[in-house]
Order: sequence, then C-alpha cells, then structure tokens
Amino acid sequence: MARAAVTGRGPRGSEELLERARELSLLGDALSSVEREGRGQVVLVNGEAGGGKTALLRSFCGAVASSVHVLWGACDPLFAPRPLGPLFTIGEVARGEFHDLVKRGGFAA
Repeated sequence: MARAAVTGRGPRGSEELLERARELSLLGDALSSVEREGRGQVVLVNGEAGGGKTALLRSFCGAVASSVHVLWGACDPLFAPRPLGPLFTIGEVARGEFHDLVKRGGFAA
C-alpha cells in the first residue's frame, strides 16, 4: 500500500542540498505552471534507493509558500509494490477530478 501526506510545507520542513539546483528548478517550474494555469500537476521523482529523492522533495516543499498544498505519495518498501499505488492513494486524498481520473484509469503520457 502506498503512503500519502497532504501538507503545506512538506514532510519535516526544508533541508539544504548539494548539486540539486536543476531538480529544484524543474519542481519550481511545475509549481509556477500550476499557479499560472490554475490546474494541478503530477510530478514523478524517480531514482535509485538512497539517491536523495525524499531529501529533494522535503527541501522543495519546505521552501514553498505555506498556502500551497502538496500531495505526497510514495511506494511502500515491498518486493513488488502495487503499480501506480501512490497515484491511487493521492487520488483518495485529493478527491475531485484527479480521483475520478485515477479510478477510471485515464492516464495519458
């Protein structure tokens, strides 16, 4: 089962990162797009275990305004996690259009 958190500052606040300016910039661009267009986005952060994915997201979420709602999903550490599990969990929390889309399986690349 996937975990999800809804927060305004991200789990545990911000952390200082080294060599992650590009990734933080890409996340910032996604947030700017959301603010401009008024529609949420799904951002996938992937990488090897221990590669700093969680630290990157904590740093980013700690830096955004407290009025921004971040829905955070992660796969449980299982040998074979449920495909798209975090999206289903986030959909249950988010409700609305995203929830309906996830339930229908209407994902497009």
